Amino acid sequence: MAKPHGVNTKATGEQLKYRLDADPKRFRGVRVFYDHGESSRPEVCQPTTYMGKRYGNDATLSAVDIVVTKGRSVMLAVEIEESSVRPKTVLGDVFGVVLAERMRILGKSYSLDNATIIVAIAHDGKGKQSTKYLRLERHLGRYFEANPSHSIKKVRIIPCSTSDLVRRIERLIRLETGKAVR
Repeated sequence: MAKPHGVNTKATGEQLKYRLDADPKRFRGVRVFYDHGESSRPEVCQPTTYMGKRYGNDATLSAVDIVVTKGRSVMLAVEIEESSVRPKTVLGDVFGVVLAERMRILGKSYSLDNATIIVAIAHDGKGKQSTKYLRLERHLGRYFEANPSHSIKKVRIIPCSTSDLVRRIERLIRLETGKAVR
């Protein structure tokens, strides 16, 4: 039986929100929004990237699975791929954010200046496929070094088990907010 679409996104978003809410002093002003959850929860929505100054159907680029904000800026945009994927899919996830100027979350616009994009791939982190993801991350790093983007500062491709994903995202949030990792 196939897994329903978005089950890892929902679980990761819920766990990440729980962990950040557990330490409000450390994560002051940091919010988590995610797709594929219970629609009655205030953090469950469909964060959408768009180009130009005005939001509308003609300007939207992509929906993002999990978004971490601080104030009115996006810190992390996380795409969760539920199984091994081809590089073409990863590039679509990355450039759906890179080409955007802003993100719409619950009717409000957020800046994408200097965001980090994480493409998390549910994978054991071993083998040829994992090596391909690491090479792709290095290649994208060189590309963005040669062609700087105003919207992103870094792309991380993380092939790992979903149980390890929350810890790794939380670590990146701590790095972004300037807090030491315990």
